[in-house]
Amino acid sequence: MWCLSLLFGFKSGKTMKVILGWSGGLDSTYALWYYLTQTDYKVHAHHIYIQQKEKILWKAEGEACRKIVKYISENSILGVLGRSDFVYSYGQYRSPAVSLDQDIILFMLSQIALTSRDDCFVALGIVKEDYDRWVGDVGYYPTVGRDIFKLAITNGDFVWGKGKQLHKIDPEIKMPLKDLTKKDIIERIPPSLLNLTWSCRYPIEISETEYKPCNKCRACKERNEW
Repeated sequence: MWCLSLLFGFKSGKTMKVILGWSGGLDSTYALWYYLTQTDYKVHAHHIYIQQKEKILWKAEGEACRKIVKYISENSILGVLGRSDFVYSYGQYRSPAVSLDQDIILFMLSQIALTSRDDCFVALGIVKEDYDRWVGDVGYYPTVGRDIFKLAITNGDFVWGKGKQLHKIDPEIKMPLKDLTKKDIIERIPPSLLNLTWSCRYPIEISETEYKPCNKCRACKERNEW
């Protein structure tokens, strides 16, 4: 089961749009910051609550996104830099897990692209370490994930009903961070924004809006080395 909700947005007259898969983690948050501050694209950041049994990672990531959107607004990133176009939306996925979260993300982003009135492309915040592992070692990208995306785009009339797709599109999937390492990103992202990102795979819930890292998982150990 999946659904889509619009939470926060600014509008402008720019034409090219990037639809970014955003988890609230370091990599995709840096991609968001980059597109907002270094380009003149319209930016649509989409977060997916991937709900899995006995895991609350989706809650911690969602809360990180909420705090980062608040940070963007209160620190006038958009206004100071002349940006007036930013949309944040979220969706939920409650079905059984698939091979990779990126499969779910690409499918969801395809549905946003299908209803876009702008020329657009889709972006994933995948850094060099992950890109090399999944492309070089496993060969997963650009095969399975792209196939899911292209199939959803090609069958837009089936998904939305004949004639409801706004226009025929063939958006590109970009991975702008594939040549950057985690260290590169840490050196470039503002520290105040870095501190709002989430990494731990097994968060501990303190309250409905507060979570602390387990300090045991691989992501925590890597972050503690930063």
